[in-house]
Amino acid sequence: MAVSYSRQDVLSLVVLGLLVVVCYLPAMLWGGFVWDDNIYIKVDPVRDISGLWQIWFSPSTIEEERHYWPLVYTTF
Repeated sequence: MAVSYSRQDVLSLVVLGLLVVVCYLPAMLWGGFVWDDNIYIKVDPVRDISGLWQIWFSPSTIEEERHYWPLVYTTF
């Protein structure tokens, strides 16, 4: 059974897609890293299984983090 879409349906979908792209365009082009991206992405303490041990049992080794949230690191 073939599904047919009206022109209005297709146009609505295209307009919605363009609006989403326009909304996210500044972040995608000029966003850069924000305050915690460096810690969570570039200097990730959990690169292997020993990193999990480190963040749970010796959190003072994470120099970049002033707060201690091991669950955040574990889920990332």
